[in-house]
Amino acid sequence: MGSPEHIVRMDTNSFLDEATRVVDAASKEGVILRLLGAVSIYVHSRHDATALEVMRGLGRVSGDHLFSDLDFVAYGKQRGKVAQFLEKKLQFEPDRMVNAFNSQRRLIYYNRPSGYYIDVFFDKLEFSHTVQFGSGPGSGRLELDSHTLSLSDIALTKLQINQINLKDLMDLNILFLVHEVAKEYSNRETVDGGYIARVISDDWGFWYDATTNLGRAMEVTSKLLAEGKISDESSKTILGRMQALRSIIDAQPKSRNWEKRAKTGTSKPWYQEFDEVS
Repeated sequence: MGSPEHIVRMDTNSFLDEATRVVDAASKEGVILRLLGAVSIYVHSRHDATALEVMRGLGRVSGDHLFSDLDFVAYGKQRGKVAQFLEKKLQFEPDRMVNAFNSQRRLIYYNRPSGYYIDVFFDKLEFSHTVQFGSGPGSGRLELDSHTLSLSDIALTKLQINQINLKDLMDLNILFLVHEVAKEYSNRETVDGGYIARVISDDWGFWYDATTNLGRAMEVTSKLLAEGKISDESSKTILGRMQALRSIIDAQPKSRNWEKRAKTGTSKPWYQEFDEVS
């Protein structure tokens, strides 16, 4: 959701540190914020030496100005607390016009001194497909991890993109390079393939884009190997984990809604159109 008009006046690692600082500060105020998007993947993966090497080879953690914004998810029941925390505690400047029209879905704030902005989504992410996170503390998915969305939710936010770009596909490669895939949730460092499979088993359109994007991500893996940007070992790890996720998805029984929509296929639109907030 970044914009070239915003130039972050800090290096990439400092920006990632800033991201976790905001989450920690919010937690001290009783506010649950969780990172999503590319930043969440790099916060979750930069402890891994192999991942860092690959990220540098892809130009994703070297140099400045790789990110222009921080994307968060929060609970709608804490909307007032979120606004008070960002405005009063952190002294961020609200985008009053955007917030006035979109406050139920999202809020935007600016950190003018550091040159970045914050985009906060509530309860769900609504783009090509909708990814649900829950409506309140203790009953949603935001507490599954401490600074970011759970790895399975991060993966879903990437896989739901109908017109996915190369950066998103590379981000998926980094995610699967570092994190194993399991049939069910076991810990914060494992992708819950069973959850992903269950979510898309009731929505053919979501399933179609997710599995298509998984295939595209695997093609990118092979291309990166051919270009010498990742090792043979890393390629095998990524492809093995992506294939494991695909197998879990394929094995998951599909709902009647899924089966009914599958008959129509791509002859009718299967994803949501959305207008990006400028």
